Amino acid sequence: LVFWGTRTAAARGESNASANLFAVPEIYDGTGSGQPGTLEQLEYETKAYATDLRTVTKTAWVYIPYGYDPDGQYNILYLLHGTGDDEAYWLKKFSYNKTMVDNLIARGVIDPLIIVTPTFYVEEDCMDSLDDLTYSFRDELRNDLMPAVESKYSTYAETADESGFSGSREHRAF
Repeated sequence: LVFWGTRTAAARGESNASANLFAVPEIYDGTGSGQPGTLEQLEYETKAYATDLRTVTKTAWVYIPYGYDPDGQYNILYLLHGTGDDEAYWLKKFSYNKTMVDNLIARGVIDPLIIVTPTFYVEEDCMDSLDDLTYSFRDELRNDLMPAVESKYSTYAETADESGFSGSREHRAF
């Protein structure tokens, strides 16, 4: 599924054919489903892996599906922005993406899931060489973000450690 819809193509001034190619059907892209998920901001500690390994506090946005059951099990998607954006990009800044996810879940197209939108930026580090931040994010994801998220929310990971993550790998995407 492509969540960015026709708005992106139209905003770029592309042709109607190109807009239709990426168009999201109105039933998903329109009004809310009446079953809105919620967004929560999660604060977690991590390291400045690309530079001096100092401890920093970062935030991520977490989408919690409508009807979330803390005793259930949910697939989880870690959704990273592109260069120049931040953790608010996908679901907060462009809230129509959240509306589409709500509608896809409400209509049974996708199962309820948890979506986490972090950022790879660490304070003002590496502003001249973002590749270092991008490549080091894998350490933050595995060592800090996944444990922070999957110890708080109900996923398929029985534990928020190497064993739990390995055992639930079929229920997680990045």
